[in-house]
Amino acid sequence: MIDLRTLLRDALASAALFADGALLSFGVSSPAAGLIAFWLPSGISLALLARSDTDRWGGIVAGALTASVGVDLLAAQRGLLPALGFAAASTCEALAGAFLLRISGGLPSPHRVIDMLRLVAVGALVSAIPGALIGTLGMTTQHGDLTTSWVRWLVADMTGIIVVAPLLLVSRDEWRRSATRLRGWLGIELLLAFGTLVALSLAVFWLPPHPIRKMFLVLPWILWVMFRFGATELLVAIFAIVALGVRGTMVGLGPFGGLPTADASFFM
Repeated sequence: MIDLRTLLRDALASAALFADGALLSFGVSSPAAGLIAFWLPSGISLALLARSDTDRWGGIVAGALTASVGVDLLAAQRGLLPALGFAAASTCEALAGAFLLRISGGLPSPHRVIDMLRLVAVGALVSAIPGALIGTLGMTTQHGDLTTSWVRWLVADMTGIIVVAPLLLVSRDEWRRSATRLRGWLGIELLLAFGTLVALSLAVFWLPPHPIRKMFLVLPWILWVMFRFGATELLVAIFAIVALGVRGTMVGLGPFGGLPTADASFFM
C-alpha cells in the first residue's frame, strides 16, 4: 500500500507540472482566439502515469484534475462546468493511454524507434481520438463546428504527447550519462548546434513568409544533433523547434503566416 505522504507528494508534483505546462501552452498559442495548438499537459500526464506504478496513479490524477480546473477557472476564464468537463476528458485520455502502453509492451524507451512508434500509435492516436471527442462534446463550442473543434483538440493533444512525453520518459540515468558525455569540446559543439537551430527557427517562424526561408532549413541541423549526439539531445531540439514554430505561427508569422489562424495552427 502506498502511504498518504507519497500520494500527496505525487499530487503536488503532478499539479505543478500540469499547471506549468498549461500556462506555457497558453503562452505559445492563442487562447483568446479559442486556439490551443500545442497542449503540453497531455504529454505530461501520460508520461507521469506511464512511469509510475498503478497504486500511485490516484495522487497523479488528483493533482492533474485540480490543476486543470484551477488553470481553466483562473487563466482561461472558463466556467466551472466546462472546466470540469475539460479536466475529466484530459484525465480519461491520459489514463487510457497509460493503461494501453502498459499492456502493449510496458514503458516506452525514447531510444528505441519501435517504442516511439508505439507511443504515437497508442498514446497519441488511440487514446487522444476519443479523449478529444469527449472533451469537445462536453464543452460549449464557440469557435467553429463540432468537427473543427474536435480536430483542433486532437492535434493539440497529439502534438503535446509526441513532443513532451518522450522527454519525460528519458530516465534519470540517461540524463546523467548525457551530461557526462557532453563535457569538453562535445558540449561546446552541442551548444553551437542548439544555437544554430534556435537562430534558424527564429528566422523561419518568427519573420514574415519568404521564399528563401523554408522549414526544411532546420532539417540538416536536426540530423546533426541526431547522429552526432543522440536521442536525448534530439528530443530537446525538437521541443524547442516546435515551441518556437507554434508561437511564431500563432502571431501570423512564418511559412503559414498568410493563412487564417485556425488553418495555420493545423498545418503547423
